[in-house]
Amino acid sequence: MPPASAKSKTKPSPRRVFISYARKDGATLAHQLRDFLAQSNFGPWLDTHQIDGGASWSRNIEDAIDNSHALIAILTEGSYVSEICRAEQMRALRAGKTVIPVLAKSTAPRPLFLETLNYRQFPAQQNELVKDLGAKPTQAVLPQLRYDTVPSPPQKFMPRENAVAAVRHLLFSSEGSSESIAVTAVAGMDGIGKTVLTIALCRDPTVRDAFPDGIAWITIGREWNGDFVPRMREAAKALGDDLAAYDNPIACQTQYRNLLRGKAALVVIDDVWKIQHLEQLLVDSPRSRFLFTTRDKSIVRAKTNRFYAADVLSTQEARALLALWANVESGKLPPAESARFGRQNAEGVGPVDQPHAPHAEGRLRLDQWLGGNG
Repeated sequence: MPPASAKSKTKPSPRRVFISYARKDGATLAHQLRDFLAQSNFGPWLDTHQIDGGASWSRNIEDAIDNSHALIAILTEGSYVSEICRAEQMRALRAGKTVIPVLAKSTAPRPLFLETLNYRQFPAQQNELVKDLGAKPTQAVLPQLRYDTVPSPPQKFMPRENAVAAVRHLLFSSEGSSESIAVTAVAGMDGIGKTVLTIALCRDPTVRDAFPDGIAWITIGREWNGDFVPRMREAAKALGDDLAAYDNPIACQTQYRNLLRGKAALVVIDDVWKIQHLEQLLVDSPRSRFLFTTRDKSIVRAKTNRFYAADVLSTQEARALLALWANVESGKLPPAESARFGRQNAEGVGPVDQPHAPHAEGRLRLDQWLGGNG
């Protein structure tokens, strides 16, 4: 029997490196980095290389970041305005990973939360980059929640992961576009659960990471008197602005417009009844996104082609929610006599309203709704 020293040693696994980049203008450098890292005995990970279909955000991306030792952030004009790149970078920072910004050009814009890190250029500083990958993480200054304007969810509600993921995909789908005002809608009938779904979206960690400058929630409502000052002051608090300039409607509009121009924020306008109320809040902001909820199909048609149809609960979902509120196991509920059970419970008012992904056959879908009269 050969001595223990003669036994072959297990080769250590290569250090895994996640490469974050914008497809719009960072793909070439990302692939060059991937090839270099592979030749240097690292384990590089690229989303387009390992995800079929090019999903905007998925569990694969989360797992790849969580299982990586480091993240290389390729900084370009495209990555600067990309909510996906921001979410990738913030997730790695929060997890204590080594994050190394690589400038595609010396003039590439730099996110505020990466400014304390050491920047590299490739291939000019490839040796320094390799050393950085083996070093201890540098602590970045992470953005902190300033003032939370997002309403609390109902006391008891079912997390709707599929619905949240669908709206998040729409919100992120402006990636690579030239839009300076990117708008998404969550729409449907009264009491269908639009607001609850949007609250869940705003509390999703990926969405919060994608908008490090804050999430501002503005409720309009049917009876609103048109006074924007108190609502804009609340939005200003959420985005960390000085309230001194928000003392009259004109000053509010000017300050709000100037504030958002340089922010990476999400502005939610809930329960819109009139298009003119919405239009005052949509301003030029390439790094921000706007999301509104409404029951009015004409507003959706006029402002965006990115919309999510909030639908009624399925029978199974309605039974699960009823069991949650009754504090019993769903299997102990009386049997449903028909599919109407789910619809009756889903369309109730108050805490039983829940968002639902629009795939149930025979139910009203927004693409059908928009095609109707009016």
